[in-house]
Amino acid sequence: MAEPSRASPLSELRSALPSLPMRLREVGRFVAANDYDATTRSMRELASVAGADPASFTRLAKALGYSGWEELRAALTEARRPPQSQPFSLRAKNRRRGPDSDVSLVSEKLDAVVVIGFAPYSRASVLSARAARRAGARLIAIADTLTAPVAEGADHPLLFESAASPGFFPSLTGAVAIAQSLAAAAFTLGGAVAKKRLEETEARLAATSEYVTEKGL
Repeated sequence: MAEPSRASPLSELRSALPSLPMRLREVGRFVAANDYDATTRSMRELASVAGADPASFTRLAKALGYSGWEELRAALTEARRPPQSQPFSLRAKNRRRGPDSDVSLVSEKLDAVVVIGFAPYSRASVLSARAARRAGARLIAIADTLTAPVAEGADHPLLFESAASPGFFPSLTGAVAIAQSLAAAAFTLGGAVAKKRLEETEARLAATSEYVTEKGL
């Protein structure tokens, strides 16, 4: 008989809060309110931000039935992981074009070239953009500023913010979101032909075991 699945670590934590000692309750509330930080930052960093003793996080984990903080953090990380989804070709078949879809980017008969760039701009991206313009292709530039060399003469400059991130490296979140939107729009407009090609690509990747599955390597 299969064992019942354990409740999510955050649910366990919130349920246990009233019965915890006051100091552990404060640490528990901090973890519940900052579960992303709990999965990405060290115990010492968390303790510094929370104004607590690092050992408090270990005591909290043990109070919840875990062997220590690392096991609780692993459970929090796993809980944040999205379930393994279906191939995109199956998920996208029900995607409908909304009223705000920017179909002009991909509905032309000319070839389209998408170039992504942010400061400092790579030589390859600038040369690719120039070659696309010379060839008469429609140029879509995903860039951090309108004055970027990759966006010069672009038919469709799409801007994202890369310098506002508090991290050491530029943030590419906006660029990825734009690229995904373009891919989804292109797939929708491609209809049955696009779906068939995507299914063939997914089948080739599956045949060569390019991705790890739930069954392991």
